[in-house]
Amino acid sequence: MTGYFFLALGIFVEVFGTIMIKLADGFTNTLYSIGCLFFYALTFFCLSRASQTLSLSLVYGTSSAMVLICTAICDYLFFQEKLTNIGLVGGVLTIIGIVMINVYGYAK
Repeated sequence: MTGYFFLALGIFVEVFGTIMIKLADGFTNTLYSIGCLFFYALTFFCLSRASQTLSLSLVYGTSSAMVLICTAICDYLFFQEKLTNIGLVGGVLTIIGIVMINVYGYAK
């Protein structure tokens, strides 16, 4: 259970770090640049802790996919970036893939 906690925390802080990349404006804004580096360092810590009890492919695959989905949602909500129909279908397929890997993906 601890692995999933650190995985969720890692996803959450990586989304913050990704938003900070946008706000850092090419690392010209010092405060957001420092925030970006801090959140990414915390992300690596959380994902390394998650990989102690969960398989690396599960941690990396789930993290990457969820950060992609959450970042697309944040882009739409906070930066008024548009999502196409194909992008929405891709997001749904990504979520289906995450569920399949986490529920059915590994033999015991």
